[in-house]
Amino acid sequence: MVSKDSSVALFVFLENFPLATILSFFSVLMIVIFFVTSCDSGAMVVDMLCSHGRNDTPLWQRIYWAVGIGVVAAILLLVGGLSALQTMTIASALPFAIVLLLAIIGLIKALRVEAFKQDSQLIAAIPHSSNENIDSWQARLKNIVDYPNKTNVNKFISQTIEPAFELVAKELRENQINVDISHENGLSFIVDHGEEQKFVYRVLARKHSQPDFVSEADDDDEQSYYRAEVHLEEGGQDYDIMGWSKMAVINNIIDQYHKHLHFLHLLR
Repeated sequence: MVSKDSSVALFVFLENFPLATILSFFSVLMIVIFFVTSCDSGAMVVDMLCSHGRNDTPLWQRIYWAVGIGVVAAILLLVGGLSALQTMTIASALPFAIVLLLAIIGLIKALRVEAFKQDSQLIAAIPHSSNENIDSWQARLKNIVDYPNKTNVNKFISQTIEPAFELVAKELRENQINVDISHENGLSFIVDHGEEQKFVYRVLARKHSQPDFVSEADDDDEQSYYRAEVHLEEGGQDYDIMGWSKMAVINNIIDQYHKHLHFLHLLR
């Protein structure tokens, strides 16, 4: 039986066990689940590829691709049986293999860019100190142990960081460099380098829980505080510039921009 039709091999094998009928039923059920989930995954991938990567496509579009895959499989089974379906599967795997090779090349390039980015961070790797923004060590210590609320952080961003952005932007524009200051998703300082990767220096007011050693208050809002955190294009930099002077912020922007230019130099 197996020599004549390999598709019955599983059921011939199960006949050697007790309760072969029940085992065959559950086997068919698991095969149906396997094919249904595989078809669903394939339809979802095709749907996303035809929608430029979106995963919130309309219901009718997902149904269309799921039904289409099922109809193609049914036609192949009716016309040529299992062998036709297997031949089609192997033939369709060839272009997918080419796509995987291209994906591997893209991954290697991305890892290369990441390595260059890490190398560029070695230049003046420590964020610029806020030494210029304090008059005494007492003021510096107060700034470290202070846990400001959202209003104070937003006020600092608008009164200190934004003017610092404006001064640096003005200087760069005088050197024929395109600079944009955006208020979308925090306050962002964006330098456009044409086809090369742009420089983004973003300051976000991020909420955090106060440490346990800080005295607790009745108000839930008082048990959290905000930090003016620096984020670059590749993500957060894990340091807070709340309380820094305008000059300290300017120097930090220049430090990070210097690293970015070195990164672009390594990429070339």
